Amino acid sequence: MEEKYVPPEYPPFPNDKESVMAALAPYFLEQQPMDFFFEMFICDVLEELPKETQEALSSFADETT
Repeated sequence: MEEKYVPPEYPPFPNDKESVMAALAPYFLEQQPMDFFFEMFICDVLEELPKETQEALSSFADETT
């Protein structure tokens, strides 16, 4: 008998600087922070990244430069 495929539940996209930091933290713990930004980049290229997330990532980048 085949099991029905159940896709994973993904957390919501970050929508402010604090949620970007919270979403990024596990990647830092695994010493792979660029993976987070690569995933966000792919979502942006696929036009799946919400405008709020784009703005949150921009504000995060502005404060780190």
